Amino acid sequence: MSTEILPKITMRVAFRADTDTVSADVELDGLDDRYLGSGTAPRSHDASDDPHLAHELAIARALHSLHQGVMARIHEQIDRVGDDI
Repeated sequence: MSTEILPKITMRVAFRADTDTVSADVELDGLDDRYLGSGTAPRSHDASDDPHLAHELAIARALHSLHQGVMARIHEQIDRVGDDI
């Protein structure tokens, strides 16, 4: 078992909605940086549709956006340190 102290990372998700869209904002704090992602999805006005589908799609898009931001930052750091990784 490793005795290494692991970093504390916090993730927050917030939703906003109006009559036509649902938006999700994701914030990741930790590792000496803060990352943000956001996504939106249209709301269905059909009562037979899954009521959470727009929220799920918005969060998936926000997490994808977050992923792209984290990966961009990682590639910047790798480029800075060169072949030391």
